[in-house]
Amino acid sequence: MTARSFRPLGIGLVVFATGIVVGWSVAQFLGATDPIGAVGSRVIDHVPASVKNWAISTFGTSDKVALEVGIVVLLLLVSFAVGVAARRRPPAAQGIVVAMGVVGMLSAKGTDGIGAYVPALVGTIVSLLALWFVTNPPVTRGRRPEPELVPGLQRRDFMIRASAVGAATATVGAIGFGVRSGRVTQLNEAAAKIKLPTPESAAPVVGADAAIGRGVEPFITPNDSFYRIDTALSVPRIDLADWRLRIDGMVDRPLTLNFD
Repeated sequence: MTARSFRPLGIGLVVFATGIVVGWSVAQFLGATDPIGAVGSRVIDHVPASVKNWAISTFGTSDKVALEVGIVVLLLLVSFAVGVAARRRPPAAQGIVVAMGVVGMLSAKGTDGIGAYVPALVGTIVSLLALWFVTNPPVTRGRRPEPELVPGLQRRDFMIRASAVGAATATVGAIGFGVRSGRVTQLNEAAAKIKLPTPESAAPVVGADAAIGRGVEPFITPNDSFYRIDTALSVPRIDLADWRLRIDGMVDRPLTLNFD
């Protein structure tokens, strides 16, 4: 990739990184799924089972990492397209940003109520503002001509504006990380207080000769040999104070149980 290619990529990265970080931070405040997580979960839910099995057999416990890397690569390509469009056809760049935001909102549909749409919506608005800010040529008089990233926007102006956007984005991201860390700490402390009841009768001891058959062995897997393969990008963290189990449908007496 040439130096000229990095220029539009830089514009796109500033735009999308800002929207992604802000959207993620908003999700932490609301306790909702962030846009990247929503898109990844939607992909997992809708790809054919054969593709899921191939990913698990190929990547093992790193299957989620492979998906996230794929999303990042796609975002890099889209960022490059936004940068190129911003230099030639600004409305097209805005359209790409809006389209990506729509994908994020549609992916969040049906997850956390109306609040699920807010992170992607806010991230899209912020990305559009960042796109306008870093590519809108300032009024300059008497300045020596410099290389331009977009018509009328010189490299020095872009670097100053991109640095300002980056600093603001980092601040918002740090605040969001602090909110997330505090919530995780509270949930972990609540989970640590849970004491499971002692069973009234213990399960029978499994004999050394126990077997499932069909070449499956051993019958008991040692604890240190367990690993988790699931379809969740992140481990769900449940607030036990808000958790409810609703039993309804074809039952005589519908009821709702809390954790206690």
